[in-house]
Amino acid sequence: MSFLSKFTRPDYTLTSADFKMILFIIKLNALIGYFLLSSSCIFFILGFSFLIAGFDSYFVYFIIGGLCLLLGLLSLLPTRKYYLPSRTISKAMKSNNSKLLFSLLEIEDLSKSNDQFAFVLAFYALVDIAPNDLFDYLSLNLEMLRNNPYINYNALNKMLNSLALKLDYKDSEEMLLEFKSEIKHSSEQSFDEFADVDLRIPVTKVYFVDELSPNQRSMISGLPIDLKNDFIVACPNCGNMAEKRLLENWLVNNNICPICKRVLSIDDLPVVKMKN
Repeated sequence: MSFLSKFTRPDYTLTSADFKMILFIIKLNALIGYFLLSSSCIFFILGFSFLIAGFDSYFVYFIIGGLCLLLGLLSLLPTRKYYLPSRTISKAMKSNNSKLLFSLLEIEDLSKSNDQFAFVLAFYALVDIAPNDLFDYLSLNLEMLRNNPYINYNALNKMLNSLALKLDYKDSEEMLLEFKSEIKHSSEQSFDEFADVDLRIPVTKVYFVDELSPNQRSMISGLPIDLKNDFIVACPNCGNMAEKRLLENWLVNNNICPICKRVLSIDDLPVVKMKN
């Protein structure tokens, strides 16, 4: 069964499946770490005993003890970084504490890996216990998440897809259209005013446009965009376009968009096509 299709099952929760496995792996790492640290103490004691007794093999026990100590500390690193946020989110899910989970989505500085880990788990936990509230939150804060340099583009697409399927949308692209109508309704903006707001997170690999401005130019070559004769792609973050071959060459030496300066991969780029 695919990762996304599991979310269409009403009995599926992260606690009973993926989330439980994550906690098991973290606890197993902790158990291995404590075992290795205990073993290192035993080998150090043996080493000192053999040293005092005058046996030449004492250094072997010191070496083995040092290796056990090093491996034990390495095994405990994930426990410190990931177990605490995992336990916090697990308790929040069991008590339906969506307020705490939403607070984890509000963290803007996700430069630390444990904060990124907590963000992703909190999002999927909210998919389980409060999908409608999460929909309302995203309809107002999607741009903030999308512009966060520490949130992986493909991971965000996957997360949006899981919420879309949980809410019975065909895919996240259909859900994004609903976001537009929600924001339009709540802010009483006209559709033309809202059309300038960039909510493009292409779930498919094709970005359809109604028309191109006569002044639309490639962000690499500076030449006018020609959809008929060139293979054109767009940056999913700022919407600027370029010839695929030129942008590929650019990304060989630069891993950022030339315009918005966000991290970019050639796999992230949707192909631009005219709707008609």
